[in-house]
Amino acid sequence: MVPGTFNRLKPFRHFYNQRNLSFLKRAQLIQELKEDDTACKQQMESGDYLFYHKGKPLLGSGPTPAIKWIDFPLANQLHPDLKSTSVLLGVSESGTAQFATNLSSKEDPSLIEKDHKSRFTDLRTGLFIVTPGLAQTLTRGWSLLMWSKKTNFCSNCGSRLGWLKCFHVSYNSKT
Repeated sequence: MVPGTFNRLKPFRHFYNQRNLSFLKRAQLIQELKEDDTACKQQMESGDYLFYHKGKPLLGSGPTPAIKWIDFPLANQLHPDLKSTSVLLGVSESGTAQFATNLSSKEDPSLIEKDHKSRFTDLRTGLFIVTPGLAQTLTRGWSLLMWSKKTNFCSNCGSRLGWLKCFHVSYNSKT
């Protein structure tokens, strides 16, 4: 994929809405979003958001619970600092960027649950009531949010993340 492709494909939700994306194409789009902050910020405005409240994901209520995705305009109302606190989860088969974020402490979770016919469900419980693919998305979202909250500095040079000077990349060692 040519760097900067997303600049020509904004928003890619509408560009790919005729068909489902292959696994390879989604992987390329995810990599592009990870590497290009500008493209990621652009896609945030057409993306879907998974909200967590005190570690509990927002799941649709019904006979088969599923993730309740919230679109950008509403998500931005629920969390004014959305663009700086969200983490990229992936890209859906339809080409929509998916993000996870925590609910603003100023918002009342019961109102959101009522408005969207959904509820914030304990993560451990939620893992058993959704499909394995959705369970993976729930755990990935919470793990990335916690990593983002706790990791503020580069382990190599000590500079604040987001303003890296050393470009150090590290991988977990095999145990």
